Amino acid sequence: MIQIHHILLTILIYLLASCSSNTPPTSIPTWDAILVPRLFADIANFEKDTHEKNNDRIFVFSAPKKAGGILVSITVAVAPSGKWLDIRKWKKAYNTANLDQKEKEFPSIGARAQTQPASFSPTGVLTKVIYTTEDNKYDILVSVYEASNQELTTPITAIDAALRIDDAYHKNINYISK
Repeated sequence: MIQIHHILLTILIYLLASCSSNTPPTSIPTWDAILVPRLFADIANFEKDTHEKNNDRIFVFSAPKKAGGILVSITVAVAPSGKWLDIRKWKKAYNTANLDQKEKEFPSIGARAQTQPASFSPTGVLTKVIYTTEDNKYDILVSVYEASNQELTTPITAIDAALRIDDAYHKNINYISK
């Protein structure tokens, strides 16, 4: 059961990536050091898998339930800036949104961010956010799946995960540049 959810989430991220523009290949070495299970250790005991598709890095953190299946899964895809969050489309959407929409759909993460519609099923909920790092180098797509029979003591959304990732990215970049 764990493998099925794992595969479905990976396919979802791959489909989102393959629908976007062709971007030149890029090497993303620092992300292996940034995206580690301890980043989410207060939520669950995660296992980490890393995949590479179309020169994008996909990191899947999954925590199994005691009774089988997935308790929570966090999928993070890293690509060059502009692949998933086109600045022109983002500005247009942001400028036409009302104040309530701006608060809900455009979180303050990195240079710019936008949530994607949540997906609900009888087994759980999938939340998504895409953001561009503040240095405009990377687009980060974060998807969080949580099982509906909530066993988590600390629930997490895609926005929560993205904020943790962005903070870890800044700490890593500041450390490298010193």
